[in-house]
Amino acid sequence: MEDFCNFIDAGGLMEISFRGNKFSWCNGQSEMVRSWARLDRALCNLCCLELFPSVSLKCLDRQSSDHAPMLLGLVDPVLHWNSDVFGWTGAHIKRLEARVEEGEVSLQEGFSEDVENDVLASRLELSIWQKGEELRIAQQVKNVWIDHGEINSSFFKAMQVRRARMVTKMQLSDGRVLSSPEEIHDAAVVHF
Repeated sequence: MEDFCNFIDAGGLMEISFRGNKFSWCNGQSEMVRSWARLDRALCNLCCLELFPSVSLKCLDRQSSDHAPMLLGLVDPVLHWNSDVFGWTGAHIKRLEARVEEGEVSLQEGFSEDVENDVLASRLELSIWQKGEELRIAQQVKNVWIDHGEINSSFFKAMQVRRARMVTKMQLSDGRVLSSPEEIHDAAVVHF
């Protein structure tokens, strides 16, 4: 640990300030047995702070891990206006993320069943909005593909030919139908 501290001192590194929820880990339990900690951090040097004076670190919503993913923020005012003001869906998602974060901060201070229920409802609504946004982006990508055509057509045609030659089902003489690649492989090995 002393070597790590010496490394930080020698490099002139400083901890990047947190925005919002400061705890990056949760044990995943509920009610009074829930435990929070600030395990993850980010460091930068003076040169980085001069280039990005508004640099910040934010813990995002935990999805599938006990650690929250962390977002390093380098704020550009024009991008901020475009994503938070102009794009209503994005702004709504951010409001829901903030509500979840505020609820988690409140739960870290003390358990409340009402807050717990609000966090769960907000997470569910957030999930719905995020899926809708993913669908919208997928539709935009599809429209671009339709407008600009199939750029890699030779690749896709080669894949179609390959799939056409691929054995996906096999019927044995006793009438059994094999459909998984493992079953087909094993039957072919036994036969030949």
